[in-house]
Amino acid sequence: MNKLRTKRIICTHKEIIKARTDNIFPLLCPVEELKWIDNWKYQLVYSDSSVNENNCIFRENMSGLILFDSPVNITWTTTLYEPNSRIQFVLMCGEMAVIKFDIELQDQGNASSSIQFMFTYTSLKEDTVDKTIQGKLMTILTFLATSLKYYCETGEILKMS
Repeated sequence: MNKLRTKRIICTHKEIIKARTDNIFPLLCPVEELKWIDNWKYQLVYSDSSVNENNCIFRENMSGLILFDSPVNITWTTTLYEPNSRIQFVLMCGEMAVIKFDIELQDQGNASSSIQFMFTYTSLKEDTVDKTIQGKLMTILTFLATSLKYYCETGEILKMS
């Protein structure tokens, strides 16, 4: 009997944003991300409130294109929802991987906040972790942090080049 040996990568990115946590946190929602993620497209699967909440489920394939170079549908489930403080998603990336995505916000005073993004990527197949996956994960985290910061500080969407 063969045992699948999974591989795990952990990536983090921290950003200081000139905005209060109660202004940033509501933007961590698939609906609100239309305001600050360029070309964002998603399909809301389940939400009692029509916005993000605990046990909200939505799908997108933008991340799949970056991570796997193909339009892999990624199903996101909100597994922790602590307003203005923490949020956690579990991303099911088809048969390729599972990603736990933790976001923590902290008030820094002077209407500024620190936000830390962390991906815990676990491969479901031996061949889905290669030398480029960590770089691709960091690209996504940096893009999200930069886009969110730009929107919070300017009120405008950061256009991808």
